[in-house]
Amino acid sequence: MDIIFIQCFARRFLARVEASQKRSSVLQIQQAVRMWLSRRRLETLRKDRAAMERMETAAVVLQRLVRRVVATKRFQQIQLEHRVTQEASATMIQSCWRRFTSELKYQITLMDIVLVQSYARRFLAKLESSRRINATVKLQCAARKGEAMRRIRARKAVKAEL
Repeated sequence: MDIIFIQCFARRFLARVEASQKRSSVLQIQQAVRMWLSRRRLETLRKDRAAMERMETAAVVLQRLVRRVVATKRFQQIQLEHRVTQEASATMIQSCWRRFTSELKYQITLMDIVLVQSYARRFLAKLESSRRINATVKLQCAARKGEAMRRIRARKAVKAEL
């Protein structure tokens, strides 16, 4: 009877050690995967930011040049057709400048809105990913609990037979 009792304790101890090792391995794997995913996300964010800044800079330069050419041509045409006075020319330049600055402000605001929307979508995707990971962990926990309960019942049945 003492041998069976010792074997029971030995099996229980070995099962606990094995479960502890498996849990440790799973946690290490999860940690490595999460670290890899976060590094990949960070690299993507950095690339996206740099690309967005380059695009914004290029767009602003092009817009500035095009608007300058258009404003210059418009000014020259108006001056030739109507032989406007200096005062009327100054008024026209001021008007074009105000329109240019308001369009520039509009473009900057639009880019800011797009950027905020991008960050919001990214945040929502991150939340969804966290929810899925939490659900997976809960499922794993329930599966382990079920497995442990099955083993306990099996041991009790073996003890009952003896």
